[in-house]
Amino acid sequence: GSNRRFNYSVIGDTVNVASRIESSCKAVGADLLVSGNTVEAAPDFAFLEAGEIPLKGKSEPVKLFALVGDESYRESEEFMTLETKHQDLMKQIRLADTTGARETLKLCQHIAPNRLLPFYDTFEDKIRTREKPVK
Repeated sequence: GSNRRFNYSVIGDTVNVASRIESSCKAVGADLLVSGNTVEAAPDFAFLEAGEIPLKGKSEPVKLFALVGDESYRESEEFMTLETKHQDLMKQIRLADTTGARETLKLCQHIAPNRLLPFYDTFEDKIRTREKPVK
């Protein structure tokens, strides 16, 4: 730029990854997704794991988290219960325990505030993809 005109641009891998994460929000049913680095940098906020999501330009899927609340929500009994059940859900999905995952998903949907229901709606697909074919 010059003294009268400035052109600010942001480039690089971090910006590209942030753009890809933002693009994943709709598919995950979350208003805001962040990477593990952001979760570590902001431990007082309420986050729930969204799973490992493939991002364009990355060879490995990236574990993403939905920001679901502020510090006061993080400390609430409602969130602590939801967080525990959500961790159980993620473990069951990883272990391909589809029966247990479906039961735990129903519990999460019951506990979660209405604004998180679109987020939990996406987990049925995650569970379905982990099902072993019936022989």
